[in-house]
Amino acid sequence: MEKSKQRIYLILIFATFLDILLLFYVALRPVSSTFRNTVFAFDIILCAVLWIEFIYSYLKSDDKKQYLIENSLSILGMLPINFVFLRALRLVKLIQLIKLFVLARDSEKTISDFLKHT
Repeated sequence: MEKSKQRIYLILIFATFLDILLLFYVALRPVSSTFRNTVFAFDIILCAVLWIEFIYSYLKSDDKKQYLIENSLSILGMLPINFVFLRALRLVKLIQLIKLFVLARDSEKTISDFLKHT
């Protein structure tokens, strides 16, 4: 089960990183409307997947209030709004996904060990 979690987080990391790059490219460079629409469609699909992952993690969390507090910035970053600042907050979600990937990979380590080593 841990290997499948690890793969899922790795795919989400790659997709989020690609999405950030594409969104900034479209925002800064003149591109065709077809390419722009494809990037925006990819962004909306990724936002939906990130929301599903967020809701799943929220439901599995022990302290739901603390989970919402810790993930408040990533919530804003998952909104598919055409505003560069909010999309830049997706970097916060990317960092959280990387942490989850490392935790899934090293499941025998505790969170405190993970924080000490990073």
